[in-house]
Amino acid sequence: MTIKIIAAKTQEEKSNLAALCLRNRLFVSGWELSHYLRRIKTENNTKYEIVVAEIDAELVGVAIKTQADCFQCFVRKKMRRKKIGTTLISNLKQVTKKQNFTWDYGIEGSGIFWEKQSN
Repeated sequence: MTIKIIAAKTQEEKSNLAALCLRNRLFVSGWELSHYLRRIKTENNTKYEIVVAEIDAELVGVAIKTQADCFQCFVRKKMRRKKIGTTLISNLKQVTKKQNFTWDYGIEGSGIFWEKQSN
């Protein structure tokens, strides 16, 4: 299993990746991530960043940085616990050049994931 990370460099690429994530439902319905993906898709705001993970040409995860420097991450349930989220956040840190960030707890157990990422 090889994880391919795609990081958007231009606003057009960010918009296209966000649209792909929305089409492929890389979010939990009702959670903030879908709201931010729609904003990235439609707004010309350079403060957002987005990276996606792909395995065998299938999108399996996404991580974003919001304009408030809050990181959010989603990985498909069947693909969790395979270091995809860790890889996404590591790449997002490189893209944003930020080591310090805030996050929102999500699914049960995600607090441990986020605490590891922030160190």
